[in-house]
Amino acid sequence: MTNHTCSLIFKRLLVAALLLFTSSVFGGYVYEFESSEGGTGNVSLLVEGDKIRVTSEDDRSSDMIFDASRSTMILLEHDRKRFIELDKETIAELASQIEDAMAEMEKQLAALPPAQRKMMENMMKGKMKGMSDALPELSFKRTGESDTKSGYKVEKVLLLKDEVETSELWVADWDDIEGSKELMNSLQAMAGMFNDMMKAFSKGPMAGMISGNTTSNWFGQIEDIGGMPVVSVELDSNGKPESQTTLTKVEERKIEASAFEVPKGYKKQKMKL
Repeated sequence: MTNHTCSLIFKRLLVAALLLFTSSVFGGYVYEFESSEGGTGNVSLLVEGDKIRVTSEDDRSSDMIFDASRSTMILLEHDRKRFIELDKETIAELASQIEDAMAEMEKQLAALPPAQRKMMENMMKGKMKGMSDALPELSFKRTGESDTKSGYKVEKVLLLKDEVETSELWVADWDDIEGSKELMNSLQAMAGMFNDMMKAFSKGPMAGMISGNTTSNWFGQIEDIGGMPVVSVELDSNGKPESQTTLTKVEERKIEASAFEVPKGYKKQKMKL
């Protein structure tokens, strides 16, 4: 092997090492969103590998950390310095508790005299609303209308809940989004867990809350959208714009491992019904 050949091999190895080093240092992406809704402030999406964090400028808000490799979701309550950790086992346990509680309530109602049972049912009618197996049906309508939003070529897609338009999404192709591979994989994994939670909590006291949150939620159907909404416009009951969330910045940078960990001093809370 000549000195020239050795030198060439060394240079190639050096270039490969530099590329590997650069990739490990700048392997994360930060997506910054701005909301027009009063008091919510800016929201950032931090993505690196199979981890994702949704964080807000408001210290009183609850941040969320998701680990796709472990299928775990952590909710941080900064004002109380505590956190809740959800995984498949926790969700299944909560769903079982809901079913047991509903069965016990029905048993107690059945044992009451007819007049008293009817009175109790009328009193609980408002609270019982939405306690059924049927979740709102979400669907999308592609309009074919194109535009440029936040520097991306986008298509207007309407989100419908039970055939009523609730959101106007301006969707960019995944290939046009920086760091799209990790972002898409993380969002799809998180959407799978979110949908499991929707099904598990479709009964009982959490059903109404879930029904309300699905009104404008495109997240659980991220695969069906075929891209990333860079602008999301929430519509009121009259179909008029109510609030808007816009992607304002995408930055590739090193993200410290601590960003995906529970802060020191935070206490774990057991989730109860």
